[in-house]
Amino acid sequence: MKNTAKYFPLYKFLKRKNSNLIRLTKKQIREILGFNLPKSSETNTWWTNSPENGHYHAYAWVDAGFEAKISNNIITFVKQQ
Repeated sequence: MKNTAKYFPLYKFLKRKNSNLIRLTKKQIREILGFNLPKSSETNTWWTNSPENGHYHAYAWVDAGFEAKISNNIITFVKQQ
């Protein structure tokens, strides 16, 4: 996983799951990470799937093979084929 040791616990969590679809609340993600998400995570753009555009935290799910989608404060990670 590139550039984001801080978000490595989320990467490990996603890699261990044998599922094509994982739904998590922000609270669950905080528990996985062991720290509070930044205020900017309240915006949908924080959950972009473009780590190369400065959203380095997105490597946690992109490198694990997922794409993130957010709706009603639920983050759905969809396995990319």
